[in-house]
Amino acid sequence: MPIEELMYMTLTKTTKIRSLLIIMLVLIQCHAFPQSDDKNGMQEGWIIGLHTGVYFANSYTANYYNGREGNENNISFVLDNQYRKNEILEYFNATTYVYSQEDLPQNMKYDPEMNIGFLIRNNITDNWGIFANFNHVKLVAKGNFILEFDPDQIVTEPDNRVFEIYGVEERTNINIGIHRQFDNLSPSITYYGEIGINVNNTVVEESAIQLGDLKYSIVNRYGGNRSYVPGLQQPEYDFRLGGLGFGVFGGMGLKYLFNEKLTVDLGLTSYVKNINLQDYNSFTVHWAPYARIMYNGFFDFL
Repeated sequence: MPIEELMYMTLTKTTKIRSLLIIMLVLIQCHAFPQSDDKNGMQEGWIIGLHTGVYFANSYTANYYNGREGNENNISFVLDNQYRKNEILEYFNATTYVYSQEDLPQNMKYDPEMNIGFLIRNNITDNWGIFANFNHVKLVAKGNFILEFDPDQIVTEPDNRVFEIYGVEERTNINIGIHRQFDNLSPSITYYGEIGINVNNTVVEESAIQLGDLKYSIVNRYGGNRSYVPGLQQPEYDFRLGGLGFGVFGGMGLKYLFNEKLTVDLGLTSYVKNINLQDYNSFTVHWAPYARIMYNGFFDFL
């Protein structure tokens, strides 16, 4: 991918995230009224809502994509394959190259990404409700590694070139929990807390390296010790990388009451959960600020 396109995409994502956070802060500042004893807002019944926010994934699992030996997908699958090596050397007009495990990224990170979803809640009382929330996010982890071309040639400086290694995954979060509304801060502002369990599903879409215009997947879909051979009919296995993970979540937020039917929530959810990526499935902390619009009475006409 051209560097100009990457810079544009990064700028666009950053602008969206900043705009959302600014809107949330402005709304909170504008409506942070003094304490009131009035009780408004939640009504018994079913509520549905649309959710959008920013997902900050823990960087621990990003190193799943760094290509090191011992990882499920490693860079040697491509760089040590003689046929791929010949393609790379021809492209860069070189005779040989070397690389080191120490030159692979040690601390890859995910970019913050927008997530979207929906929520359904049953308000059992004016204070308590049970809910299920579904949201989806696509995450990208990026890092760099070094190839040294023609190391045996007599030159003034080593021909070290930096290339990109990256991974792309999709995560779906299912949150099931309890919603508790507290006293109003004003006639139109109240606050709430939520707690519950999380089930997440992770699907690895890509684990690859980019060398100029050459892009190679480092996922071995041939199975076992088999590797790429040009012109040979080799079956590729359509296996899935990733899987189900579990955890807990909690959060708080402000609720702006337009009327008895319509509210807007601005909040923050924190997760402690494991992501099902091989050898990277320890429990870690993730967090996600969000905004959601809620409608009470959607099922009244049924």
